[in-house]
Amino acid sequence: MLAVIKKNRHTRCFSESPAFAAFHSAIRNFGREDNDGISDDILLDTFRTTIPLTTYDSYELFVAKFLSETCQEDDVRDMFSPGLPHHIAVSISTSSPKPKFFCQYLHEGSMRYGDGNGGETFWTFSLYYRQLVKIQNRNGDLIRTIPVAMGPSEMVRLRNGLKVENDHLNIMLAAGEWATSPVAVGFIRKYRTFLLTHTLFALGHSKVETIFIVFTTSAVDMIRYMEEEWETLVASIETGELPPWDGINDVREYLEFHFPPRLERAAQLRAVGKPTDQPGWLLKIWPMLKSVISIGSGVFSVAVPKLRFHLGSDVQLRSLGFHSSETHVATVYDPSDLNLFKATSQDIIEYLDVTKAENASSIVPPWLVEIGKHYEVVCTTHDGLWRYRLGDIVEIAGFDPTNGSPIMRYFER
Repeated sequence: MLAVIKKNRHTRCFSESPAFAAFHSAIRNFGREDNDGISDDILLDTFRTTIPLTTYDSYELFVAKFLSETCQEDDVRDMFSPGLPHHIAVSISTSSPKPKFFCQYLHEGSMRYGDGNGGETFWTFSLYYRQLVKIQNRNGDLIRTIPVAMGPSEMVRLRNGLKVENDHLNIMLAAGEWATSPVAVGFIRKYRTFLLTHTLFALGHSKVETIFIVFTTSAVDMIRYMEEEWETLVASIETGELPPWDGINDVREYLEFHFPPRLERAAQLRAVGKPTDQPGWLLKIWPMLKSVISIGSGVFSVAVPKLRFHLGSDVQLRSLGFHSSETHVATVYDPSDLNLFKATSQDIIEYLDVTKAENASSIVPPWLVEIGKHYEVVCTTHDGLWRYRLGDIVEIAGFDPTNGSPIMRYFER
Protein backbone atom coordinates (compact mmCIF):
# COMPACT_ATOMS: atom_id res chain seq x y z
CA MET A 1 0.00 0.00 0.00
CA LEU A 2 2.84 2.39 0.83
CA ALA A 3 4.44 1.74 -2.54
CA VAL A 4 1.22 2.61 -4.38
CA ILE A 5 0.60 5.74 -2.28
CA LYS A 6 4.12 7.05 -2.73
CA LYS A 7 4.15 6.30 -6.45
CA ASN A 8 0.90 8.11 -7.24
CA ARG A 9 0.66 10.77 -4.51
CA HIS A 10 1.66 13.69 -6.78
CA THR A 11 -0.41 12.76 -9.83
CA ARG A 12 -2.85 15.25 -11.26
CA CYS A 13 -6.01 13.25 -10.60
CA PHE A 14 -5.12 12.62 -6.97
CA SER A 15 -4.01 16.22 -6.43
CA GLU A 16 -6.93 17.91 -8.18
CA SER A 17 -9.97 15.69 -7.62
CA PRO A 18 -12.34 16.87 -4.85
CA ALA A 19 -12.72 13.24 -3.81
CA PHE A 20 -9.28 13.33 -2.15
CA ALA A 21 -9.51 16.75 -0.50
CA ALA A 22 -9.74 15.23 2.99
CA PHE A 23 -6.43 13.41 2.50
CA HIS A 24 -4.61 16.59 1.47
CA SER A 25 -6.22 18.55 4.31
CA ALA A 26 -5.06 15.96 6.83
CA ILE A 27 -1.52 16.14 5.47
CA ARG A 28 -1.53 19.93 5.78
CA ASN A 29 -2.70 19.60 9.37
CA PHE A 30 0.56 17.79 10.06
CA GLY A 31 2.34 20.97 9.03
CA ARG A 32 3.26 19.71 5.57
CA GLU A 33 2.22 21.04 2.19
CA ASP A 34 3.11 17.64 0.73
CA ASN A 35 3.58 14.18 2.22
CA ASP A 36 7.29 13.69 1.45
CA GLY A 37 8.31 14.07 5.07
CA ILE A 38 5.40 12.18 6.62
CA SER A 39 6.23 8.92 8.39
CA ASP A 40 5.00 5.67 6.88
CA ASP A 41 2.67 5.00 9.81
CA ILE A 42 1.01 8.41 9.51
CA LEU A 43 0.75 8.10 5.74
CA LEU A 44 -0.99 4.72 6.01
CA ASP A 45 -3.32 5.90 8.74
CA THR A 46 -4.23 8.99 6.72
CA PHE A 47 -5.00 6.82 3.71
CA ARG A 48 -7.23 4.49 5.72
CA THR A 49 -9.17 7.27 7.44
CA THR A 50 -9.58 9.82 4.63
CA ILE A 51 -9.65 8.06 1.25
CA PRO A 52 -13.32 7.52 0.33
CA LEU A 53 -14.93 4.91 -1.86
CA THR A 54 -14.79 6.03 -5.49
CA THR A 55 -16.61 5.15 -8.69
CA TYR A 56 -15.97 5.89 -12.34
CA ASP A 57 -17.56 9.33 -11.88
CA SER A 58 -14.50 10.36 -9.86
CA TYR A 59 -12.18 9.64 -12.80
CA GLU A 60 -14.25 10.25 -15.92
CA LEU A 61 -13.38 13.95 -16.34
CA PHE A 62 -9.66 13.17 -16.04
CA VAL A 63 -9.79 10.24 -18.48
CA ALA A 64 -11.71 12.40 -20.95
CA LYS A 65 -8.60 14.56 -21.43
CA PHE A 66 -7.01 11.62 -23.28
CA LEU A 67 -9.89 10.75 -25.57
CA SER A 68 -9.55 13.49 -28.17
CA GLU A 69 -7.65 12.23 -31.20
CA THR A 70 -4.76 14.58 -30.50
CA CYS A 71 -3.87 15.92 -27.07
CA GLN A 72 -1.05 17.89 -25.50
CA GLU A 73 1.56 16.20 -23.33
CA ASP A 74 1.29 18.98 -20.72
CA ASP A 75 -2.43 18.24 -20.33
CA VAL A 76 -2.10 14.50 -19.66
CA ARG A 77 1.36 13.65 -18.31
CA ASP A 78 1.32 12.24 -14.75
CA MET A 79 -2.47 12.09 -14.81
CA PHE A 80 -3.02 8.89 -12.81
CA SER A 81 0.51 7.53 -12.42
CA PRO A 82 3.89 9.05 -13.33
CA GLY A 83 4.51 9.51 -17.04
CA LEU A 84 2.18 8.55 -19.87
CA PRO A 85 0.05 5.37 -20.08
CA HIS A 86 0.99 2.44 -22.28
CA HIS A 87 -2.64 2.04 -23.36
CA ILE A 88 -6.17 2.92 -22.35
CA ALA A 89 -8.31 -0.10 -21.48
CA VAL A 90 -11.98 -0.19 -22.48
CA SER A 91 -14.39 -2.05 -20.19
CA ILE A 92 -16.29 -5.03 -21.58
CA SER A 93 -20.07 -4.98 -21.99
CA THR A 94 -20.77 -6.96 -18.80
CA SER A 95 -19.64 -4.11 -16.55
CA SER A 96 -21.81 -1.31 -17.92
CA PRO A 97 -23.97 -0.47 -20.94
CA LYS A 98 -21.70 2.57 -21.40
CA PRO A 99 -17.98 1.88 -21.92
CA LYS A 100 -15.50 2.99 -19.29
CA PHE A 101 -11.89 3.89 -19.96
CA PHE A 102 -8.90 3.24 -17.71
CA CYS A 103 -5.32 4.39 -18.28
CA GLN A 104 -2.85 1.51 -17.91
CA TYR A 105 0.81 2.28 -17.25
CA LEU A 106 3.81 0.01 -17.54
CA HIS A 107 4.93 -1.26 -14.16
CA GLU A 108 6.04 -4.50 -12.57
CA GLY A 109 3.24 -7.02 -12.93
CA SER A 110 1.82 -5.56 -16.15
CA MET A 111 1.67 -9.04 -17.73
CA ARG A 112 -1.71 -10.30 -16.53
CA TYR A 113 -2.25 -13.40 -18.61
CA GLY A 114 -0.34 -16.64 -18.18
CA ASP A 115 0.69 -19.21 -20.73
CA GLY A 116 -0.60 -22.69 -21.40
CA ASN A 117 1.25 -25.98 -21.25
CA GLY A 118 3.69 -25.21 -24.04
CA GLY A 119 3.40 -26.82 -27.44
CA GLU A 120 1.18 -25.42 -30.18
CA THR A 121 -1.41 -22.91 -28.94
CA PHE A 122 -4.66 -22.01 -30.67
CA TRP A 123 -4.93 -18.46 -29.35
CA THR A 124 -7.81 -16.28 -30.52
CA PHE A 125 -5.89 -13.04 -30.03
CA SER A 126 -7.21 -9.68 -31.19
CA LEU A 127 -5.20 -6.56 -32.05
CA TYR A 128 -8.27 -4.39 -32.59
CA TYR A 129 -8.25 -0.92 -31.09
CA ARG A 130 -11.09 1.55 -30.71
CA GLN A 131 -8.97 4.59 -31.50
CA LEU A 132 -5.40 5.89 -31.37
CA VAL A 133 -4.57 8.81 -29.10
CA LYS A 134 -1.69 10.93 -30.42
CA ILE A 135 0.27 12.82 -27.79
CA GLN A 136 2.07 15.98 -28.93
CA ASN A 137 4.69 18.06 -27.13
CA ARG A 138 4.74 21.87 -27.00
CA ASN A 139 6.43 22.02 -30.41
CA GLY A 140 3.68 19.96 -32.01
CA ASP A 141 5.87 16.87 -32.36
CA LEU A 142 4.24 13.46 -31.97
CA ILE A 143 5.87 11.80 -28.95
CA ARG A 144 3.54 8.87 -28.21
CA THR A 145 0.70 6.94 -29.85
CA ILE A 146 -1.59 5.32 -27.29
CA PRO A 147 -4.15 2.69 -28.34
CA VAL A 148 -7.60 2.59 -26.77
CA ALA A 149 -8.54 -1.09 -26.68
CA MET A 150 -9.73 -4.00 -24.55
CA GLY A 151 -7.16 -5.24 -22.06
CA PRO A 152 -6.47 -8.67 -23.64
CA SER A 153 -5.57 -7.03 -26.96
CA GLU A 154 -2.97 -4.82 -25.36
CA MET A 155 -1.53 -7.65 -23.29
CA VAL A 156 -0.92 -9.54 -26.56
CA ARG A 157 0.82 -6.48 -27.99
CA LEU A 158 2.89 -5.93 -24.87
CA ARG A 159 4.14 -9.48 -24.45
CA ASN A 160 5.00 -9.88 -28.15
CA GLY A 161 6.39 -6.42 -28.90
CA LEU A 162 3.64 -5.53 -31.39
CA LYS A 163 3.61 -1.73 -31.14
CA VAL A 164 0.76 0.02 -32.92
CA GLU A 165 3.25 2.30 -34.68
CA ASN A 166 4.57 -0.79 -36.46
CA ASP A 167 1.23 -2.32 -37.49
CA HIS A 168 2.09 -1.86 -41.18
CA LEU A 169 4.89 -4.37 -40.53
CA ASN A 170 3.19 -6.44 -37.82
CA ILE A 171 0.35 -7.39 -40.17
CA MET A 172 2.78 -9.36 -42.35
CA LEU A 173 4.19 -11.50 -39.54
CA ALA A 174 3.61 -15.12 -38.70
CA ALA A 175 2.78 -15.43 -35.02
CA GLY A 176 5.59 -17.93 -34.60
CA GLU A 177 5.67 -20.15 -31.53
CA TRP A 178 2.97 -18.41 -29.51
CA ALA A 179 -0.08 -18.92 -31.76
CA THR A 180 -1.28 -20.97 -34.73
CA SER A 181 -2.65 -17.89 -36.57
CA PRO A 182 -0.59 -15.26 -38.38
CA VAL A 183 -0.71 -11.81 -36.86
CA ALA A 184 -3.04 -10.46 -39.57
CA VAL A 185 -5.98 -12.48 -38.18
CA GLY A 186 -5.87 -10.27 -35.07
CA PHE A 187 -6.91 -7.27 -37.19
CA ILE A 188 -10.22 -8.79 -38.35
CA ARG A 189 -13.08 -6.86 -36.75
CA LYS A 190 -16.14 -8.92 -37.75
CA TYR A 191 -16.68 -11.23 -34.76
CA ARG A 192 -17.85 -14.29 -36.70
CA THR A 193 -15.12 -13.98 -39.32
CA PHE A 194 -12.53 -13.29 -36.63
CA LEU A 195 -13.36 -16.57 -34.84
CA LEU A 196 -13.70 -18.57 -38.04
CA THR A 197 -10.37 -17.40 -39.45
CA HIS A 198 -8.51 -18.17 -36.21
CA THR A 199 -10.21 -21.58 -36.28
CA LEU A 200 -9.28 -22.16 -39.93
CA PHE A 201 -5.57 -21.70 -39.22
CA ALA A 202 -5.75 -23.80 -36.05
CA LEU A 203 -7.47 -26.64 -37.94
CA GLY A 204 -4.49 -26.73 -40.27
CA HIS A 205 -2.39 -27.86 -37.27
CA SER A 206 -2.85 -31.35 -35.88
CA LYS A 207 -0.66 -30.91 -32.78
CA VAL A 208 -2.53 -28.17 -30.89
CA GLU A 209 -2.08 -28.69 -27.13
CA THR A 210 -3.74 -25.55 -25.72
CA ILE A 211 -6.72 -23.44 -26.71
CA PHE A 212 -6.54 -19.93 -25.28
CA ILE A 213 -9.82 -18.01 -25.68
CA VAL A 214 -10.85 -15.23 -23.30
CA PHE A 215 -14.48 -16.24 -22.69
CA THR A 216 -16.16 -19.65 -22.68
CA THR A 217 -19.11 -18.10 -24.51
CA SER A 218 -16.75 -17.31 -27.39
CA ALA A 219 -15.52 -20.92 -27.35
CA VAL A 220 -19.11 -22.16 -27.76
CA ASP A 221 -19.67 -19.62 -30.56
CA MET A 222 -16.55 -21.00 -32.23
CA ILE A 223 -17.92 -24.56 -32.11
CA ARG A 224 -21.26 -23.43 -33.56
CA TYR A 225 -19.52 -21.59 -36.40
CA MET A 226 -17.35 -24.65 -37.07
CA GLU A 227 -20.46 -26.78 -37.45
CA GLU A 228 -22.11 -24.25 -39.77
CA GLU A 229 -19.00 -23.86 -41.96
CA TRP A 230 -17.46 -27.34 -41.66
CA GLU A 231 -17.43 -28.20 -45.36
CA THR A 232 -16.06 -24.75 -46.22
CA LEU A 233 -13.32 -25.01 -43.59
CA VAL A 234 -12.14 -28.44 -44.72
CA ALA A 235 -12.26 -27.53 -48.42
CA SER A 236 -10.25 -24.39 -47.74
CA ILE A 237 -7.55 -26.36 -45.89
CA GLU A 238 -7.44 -28.80 -48.82
CA THR A 239 -7.08 -26.15 -51.54
CA GLY A 240 -5.19 -23.42 -49.67
CA GLU A 241 -7.81 -20.87 -50.76
CA LEU A 242 -9.32 -18.59 -48.11
CA PRO A 243 -13.14 -18.46 -47.92
CA PRO A 244 -14.99 -15.27 -48.96
CA TRP A 245 -16.13 -14.42 -45.42
CA ASP A 246 -17.38 -10.93 -44.67
CA GLY A 247 -14.53 -8.81 -43.33
CA ILE A 248 -11.61 -10.99 -44.44
CA ASN A 249 -10.68 -9.07 -47.60
CA ASP A 250 -8.86 -6.32 -45.68
CA VAL A 251 -6.22 -8.84 -44.58
CA ARG A 252 -6.49 -11.50 -47.28
CA GLU A 253 -3.18 -10.63 -48.99
CA TYR A 254 -1.34 -10.99 -45.67
CA LEU A 255 -2.99 -14.32 -44.85
CA GLU A 256 -2.55 -16.12 -48.17
CA PHE A 257 1.22 -16.37 -47.79
CA HIS A 258 0.75 -18.32 -44.53
CA PHE A 259 -1.95 -20.67 -45.86
CA PRO A 260 -0.63 -23.46 -48.15
CA PRO A 261 -2.80 -26.46 -49.17
CA ARG A 262 -2.81 -29.29 -46.61
CA LEU A 263 -4.38 -32.29 -48.32
CA GLU A 264 -3.46 -34.82 -45.65
CA ARG A 265 -4.85 -32.68 -42.85
CA ALA A 266 -8.09 -32.09 -44.78
CA ALA A 267 -8.53 -35.86 -45.12
CA GLN A 268 -8.04 -36.30 -41.36
CA LEU A 269 -10.72 -33.68 -40.64
CA ARG A 270 -13.19 -35.23 -43.09
CA ALA A 271 -12.78 -38.54 -41.28
CA VAL A 272 -13.72 -36.85 -37.99
CA GLY A 273 -16.76 -35.07 -39.39
CA LYS A 274 -19.00 -32.36 -37.92
CA PRO A 275 -19.28 -31.76 -34.16
CA THR A 276 -22.99 -32.65 -33.93
CA ASP A 277 -23.60 -34.89 -30.91
CA GLN A 278 -19.96 -35.99 -30.67
CA PRO A 279 -18.73 -35.90 -27.06
CA GLY A 280 -15.04 -35.06 -26.95
CA TRP A 281 -15.16 -33.80 -30.54
CA LEU A 282 -12.38 -31.22 -30.08
CA LEU A 283 -10.03 -33.96 -28.90
CA LYS A 284 -10.76 -35.92 -32.07
CA ILE A 285 -9.71 -32.90 -34.12
CA TRP A 286 -6.64 -32.19 -32.00
CA PRO A 287 -5.52 -35.50 -30.41
CA MET A 288 -2.76 -33.77 -28.40
CA LEU A 289 -5.12 -31.22 -26.82
CA LYS A 290 -4.53 -30.95 -23.08
CA SER A 291 -6.30 -27.81 -21.89
CA VAL A 292 -8.60 -24.93 -22.76
CA ILE A 293 -7.90 -21.70 -20.86
CA SER A 294 -10.92 -19.39 -20.64
CA ILE A 295 -13.02 -17.30 -18.23
CA GLY A 296 -15.95 -19.49 -17.22
CA SER A 297 -17.24 -17.87 -14.03
CA GLY A 298 -20.03 -15.34 -13.53
CA VAL A 299 -22.14 -14.70 -16.63
CA PHE A 300 -19.80 -16.89 -18.70
CA SER A 301 -20.60 -20.06 -16.72
CA VAL A 302 -23.68 -20.59 -18.92
CA ALA A 303 -21.41 -21.87 -21.71
CA VAL A 304 -19.39 -24.31 -19.58
CA PRO A 305 -21.59 -27.47 -19.89
CA LYS A 306 -21.63 -27.40 -23.69
CA LEU A 307 -17.90 -26.68 -23.86
CA ARG A 308 -17.14 -29.56 -21.49
CA PHE A 309 -19.27 -31.87 -23.66
CA HIS A 310 -17.19 -31.10 -26.74
CA LEU A 311 -13.92 -31.36 -24.78
CA GLY A 312 -14.57 -34.69 -23.11
CA SER A 313 -13.15 -35.81 -19.78
CA ASP A 314 -9.50 -35.97 -20.85
CA VAL A 315 -9.13 -32.24 -21.62
CA GLN A 316 -8.88 -29.82 -18.73
CA LEU A 317 -10.95 -26.63 -18.80
CA ARG A 318 -8.95 -24.04 -16.85
CA SER A 319 -9.85 -20.55 -15.73
CA LEU A 320 -7.95 -17.49 -16.93
CA GLY A 321 -8.32 -15.86 -13.51
CA PHE A 322 -10.41 -13.04 -12.06
CA HIS A 323 -9.66 -10.07 -14.32
CA SER A 324 -11.29 -6.72 -14.89
CA SER A 325 -10.44 -3.69 -17.02
CA GLU A 326 -9.38 -1.94 -13.81
CA THR A 327 -7.15 -4.55 -12.19
CA HIS A 328 -6.17 -8.19 -11.88
CA VAL A 329 -8.20 -9.18 -8.82
CA ALA A 330 -7.17 -12.79 -8.32
CA THR A 331 -5.31 -15.71 -9.85
CA VAL A 332 -6.51 -19.29 -10.39
CA TYR A 333 -6.34 -21.25 -7.13
CA ASP A 334 -7.51 -24.70 -8.18
CA PRO A 335 -7.16 -25.36 -11.94
CA SER A 336 -10.05 -27.84 -11.80
CA ASP A 337 -12.42 -25.24 -10.31
CA LEU A 338 -13.42 -22.42 -12.69
CA ASN A 339 -14.73 -20.25 -9.86
CA LEU A 340 -12.07 -20.41 -7.17
CA PHE A 341 -9.49 -17.64 -7.02
CA LYS A 342 -6.66 -16.42 -4.81
CA ALA A 343 -6.39 -12.65 -4.24
CA THR A 344 -3.28 -11.14 -5.83
CA SER A 345 -0.87 -8.66 -4.31
CA GLN A 346 -0.27 -6.83 -7.60
CA ASP A 347 -2.60 -4.02 -6.52
CA ILE A 348 -4.31 -3.31 -3.20
CA ILE A 349 -7.53 -5.31 -2.80
CA GLU A 350 -9.91 -4.43 0.05
CA TYR A 351 -13.39 -5.71 0.82
CA LEU A 352 -16.61 -3.76 1.39
CA ASP A 353 -19.01 -5.58 3.70
CA VAL A 354 -22.30 -5.74 1.75
CA THR A 355 -24.35 -5.89 4.96
CA LYS A 356 -23.13 -2.47 6.12
CA ALA A 357 -23.29 1.13 4.96
CA GLU A 358 -21.71 1.83 1.57
CA ASN A 359 -18.84 3.98 2.78
CA ALA A 360 -15.15 3.60 3.57
CA SER A 361 -15.81 2.80 7.24
CA SER A 362 -17.34 -0.52 6.11
CA ILE A 363 -14.14 -1.62 4.34
CA VAL A 364 -12.60 -4.79 5.72
CA PRO A 365 -8.88 -5.55 5.20
CA PRO A 366 -8.01 -8.97 3.72
CA TRP A 367 -6.91 -10.42 7.07
CA LEU A 368 -10.31 -9.72 8.66
CA VAL A 369 -12.70 -11.07 6.02
CA GLU A 370 -14.86 -13.99 7.18
CA ILE A 371 -15.41 -17.31 5.43
CA GLY A 372 -18.87 -17.55 3.88
CA LYS A 373 -19.53 -13.79 3.92
CA HIS A 374 -20.05 -11.62 0.85
CA TYR A 375 -17.98 -8.55 0.04
CA GLU A 376 -17.71 -6.08 -2.81
CA VAL A 377 -14.20 -5.84 -4.22
CA VAL A 378 -12.50 -2.46 -3.75
CA CYS A 379 -9.13 -1.76 -5.38
CA THR A 380 -6.34 0.79 -5.16
CA THR A 381 -4.04 0.34 -8.14
CA HIS A 382 -0.62 1.23 -9.51
CA ASP A 383 -2.58 2.78 -12.39
CA GLY A 384 -4.08 5.47 -10.16
CA LEU A 385 -7.45 4.18 -8.96
CA TRP A 386 -8.13 4.87 -5.27
CA ARG A 387 -10.54 2.65 -3.32
CA TYR A 388 -12.42 2.04 -6.53
CA ARG A 389 -15.65 0.02 -6.34
CA LEU A 390 -15.53 -2.72 -8.94
CA GLY A 391 -19.17 -3.67 -8.42
CA ASP A 392 -18.23 -7.36 -8.23
CA ILE A 393 -19.43 -9.34 -5.21
CA VAL A 394 -17.36 -12.29 -3.98
CA GLU A 395 -17.86 -14.96 -1.35
CA ILE A 396 -14.87 -15.79 0.84
CA ALA A 397 -14.13 -19.52 0.56
CA GLY A 398 -11.07 -19.67 2.80
CA PHE A 399 -7.44 -18.63 3.03
CA ASP A 400 -4.31 -19.85 1.29
CA PRO A 401 -2.35 -21.81 3.93
CA THR A 402 0.99 -20.65 2.49
CA ASN A 403 0.51 -16.89 2.96
CA GLY A 404 -3.01 -16.25 4.26
CA SER A 405 -4.36 -14.60 1.10
CA PRO A 406 -8.17 -14.77 0.81
CA ILE A 407 -9.60 -17.48 -1.46
CA MET A 408 -12.80 -16.31 -3.11
CA ARG A 409 -15.61 -17.30 -5.43
CA TYR A 410 -17.27 -14.86 -7.81
CA PHE A 411 -20.86 -14.42 -6.58
CA GLU A 412 -22.63 -11.71 -8.56
CA ARG A 413 -22.37 -8.23 -10.02
